[in-house]
Amino acid sequence: MTTILEKTAGLVAFVRTVDAGSFHAASRLVGSSPSAVSKSVARLERRLGVRLIQRSTRRLGLTSEGLAYYERIAPLLRALDDAEDIVQMADTARGLLRVTASVDARARPDRHLGASVPGSAQRGETGTQRYRPPRRPDPRRL
Repeated sequence: MTTILEKTAGLVAFVRTVDAGSFHAASRLVGSSPSAVSKSVARLERRLGVRLIQRSTRRLGLTSEGLAYYERIAPLLRALDDAEDIVQMADTARGLLRVTASVDARARPDRHLGASVPGSAQRGETGTQRYRPPRRPDPRRL
């Protein structure tokens, strides 16, 4: 019986190869060598018993089976990436930040607010910024 890890081996290499258009470009995305990416896709094809990518010396093309497989697999991998992004965003600041300042600070926000928000004056940002405090209580306050 094959495990889920054995079933998913090669999926990332396959999807990145299709997205990037070549094994070389996919290898940069995956952080591996072009040969390793190509072999990973070949192992996936062997396991599935079907050719997914038609290879020639100058270009790659999806077979009809490869296109059907890609259309089913690519959204799943993107959903996994999105789920990971959501979890990682839990540590980033978000929400509404309200700033109260004196009349002098409102007259020249680049002098006052720019110092506390690095690069904001140089980027020309104005208006409100969103900030949501962390939901976890601070252990020092318990």
